Amino acid sequence: MNWLAATLVLSPVQVEVPATVAPLGRLLPNLGKRLGIELAADPNVRDDVMGIVIPPATSTGAVLAGIAEAANASWDLRDNRRVLVRTRKQQEADEAEDADMRAAWIRRVISKTPTESAFTDASAAALADYRFEYKFSAARSQPSFAQLDVMNARSPLGRFTRRLIEAMGARELASLPQGQRLVFSTRPTRVQRPMPLKNLDTLLSTFRAEQNRYAKAVEAKGEPGMQGQFVSGFDFVQPIPNNPSKINLVIDNRNPYQWFILLSFHDSRGTTTLSTRGSLTRDAFETPPVIDPKSPRIPLSESSLLRLKVSRTTEVIADQERRPFQDLVANEPLEFVHADALRAWSRAAKKPIFALLPDSAIGWSSGNSNITISSYRATLSRSTSISEERNRIVLRPLEPASARLTRANRAALTAYIRECLKAGRSTLAAQMNLARATRSGFGNSGDWFIRLALPPMHPSLDSLMVLKLIALGPQSQRQALLEGQSLSLGDLTREQVALAHDLVFKYGVLSSFIMPLMTTDMRMNRGPTEITEALPNGLPANFQVAAPLKSDTGFVARQTGYEPLFMRDREIAQFVASGAAVQGKELRAATQESLNLRLTAPGTFIGHRSFVEHVFDPRAPWGPYNTQPSAARARVNEIDEEIKRQRGRGGELR
Repeated sequence: MNWLAATLVLSPVQVEVPATVAPLGRLLPNLGKRLGIELAADPNVRDDVMGIVIPPATSTGAVLAGIAEAANASWDLRDNRRVLVRTRKQQEADEAEDADMRAAWIRRVISKTPTESAFTDASAAALADYRFEYKFSAARSQPSFAQLDVMNARSPLGRFTRRLIEAMGARELASLPQGQRLVFSTRPTRVQRPMPLKNLDTLLSTFRAEQNRYAKAVEAKGEPGMQGQFVSGFDFVQPIPNNPSKINLVIDNRNPYQWFILLSFHDSRGTTTLSTRGSLTRDAFETPPVIDPKSPRIPLSESSLLRLKVSRTTEVIADQERRPFQDLVANEPLEFVHADALRAWSRAAKKPIFALLPDSAIGWSSGNSNITISSYRATLSRSTSISEERNRIVLRPLEPASARLTRANRAALTAYIRECLKAGRSTLAAQMNLARATRSGFGNSGDWFIRLALPPMHPSLDSLMVLKLIALGPQSQRQALLEGQSLSLGDLTREQVALAHDLVFKYGVLSSFIMPLMTTDMRMNRGPTEITEALPNGLPANFQVAAPLKSDTGFVARQTGYEPLFMRDREIAQFVASGAAVQGKELRAATQESLNLRLTAPGTFIGHRSFVEHVFDPRAPWGPYNTQPSAARARVNEIDEEIKRQRGRGGELR
């Protein structure tokens, strides 16, 4: 290996390669043809997208060394082919780099929370005053988030969150499995983990004293007449109970930019008596570099300009303009803009560039076509390290392992887009085809890819797991499920069982109608119940899945761009009575079909996910409001008059 690398560095072969951005599985074979050697990518690196610019007079050895450095991989000689491989040791180094970065931003966030000074009665009264004024203020809908961060950090919950993290250790917290929701407990069930804190009693004693002092100050201040939005830190005003029978600690790191630290207290019957939620919000890790106003402007190609236009969600883009980007296998989404930018940067620096690009870099520009080299560098530096120490420029994601985890299956996405375009809408059938083609989640990157080719009507990717659970079974099982029959855990395949576990314990189906990141369901008769408390031993053998398909007609859609608002008769009347209706606004009849997946244990409803498909009915074109069919218009006017009478009597509009 070393002898081979040294030989290539000294090789007199000179190459000239234009700017290229592609997955390594496609880039390396084509590059090898230019170099006159056979290159290939091992399966563990072939989906990594790399951008390269190689000016004249660059040796072959320098090219291979730059690619290996950017990918943190090694060249292996196999049957006269040079194969790029990421060893286990290199993969572990990337994972350690990720953990270091996470620990650094965690320390940065908690450093903003002062815990050295005591939380006195005066501190509690001052925070209660601020809370009252904030919630009463008419400007509460446009808060200063920097100021809210400060006040949240000074709250007892913010101070407790910092002490909790310090007790666990920032590095230990950063090293926990990512993209999960982990439950620790003082009395763990089979699906929970033991509490990692030895000094929890001391931490809780301090938290209880500070929080109860604050709760007393808020009670004395009273509630304002106008209510502002919920703010998790200083708006938590409940006193902390004494001697709980059990305490759960939840670390929710599914959102890479905002982690949640949840604490719940339970009595001897298992009922939740109180729950709190703190958060760690990740901001820009480093001070943004100064942008040079004299930096050369990057000349963007027509394809890149079109890609920027398509990426904007505020504009209506014609299908013929989207068409070049709909085949995500043939057209790498990261190629556009980045190839032009890397080329201009390489020419200005007079150096070759090797850039490992994460999927998150797709949306870096926010549709701005006036890009300079300086602004491009500044934007990439927020998520990418830039090395110019040697005679080349190398870019690597600050968290390379996480960047690769979000890599989307482009073939599956292309198939999905074709299905949607063929059907003319986002149908349940198209979603099912996507689920059958794809076995792993897309993450944020998949969202960006779909936006490149479709109007903003794509389904929630968070709900994709439910469709996978249905789609990955045999055809007979799938048909039975869609007809409303129930399936027990024993009827599911091993892969489906794993998805069912993820749905309940990892993705929080129990709390699906409250808040995706909350852990409790306030509708439960016995009070809020943590998911791992409701099923303390995991999914029972007679756990059942049912997915009835329902249809409801008579809806009306008011077209607003690509986002139809669906209303029933009374809602239409309210809309018309409010004066918001515009003469000639298009109102069309529609059909709504809903697929509800219900998860049940014996006698207990666990939760469900819903998928709604809206289909405009071409047989019932209602047209503008003043030309609706007479019977429908009469019913709307009848409800309209009823609403007006209620208003005249001082009644509330329901």
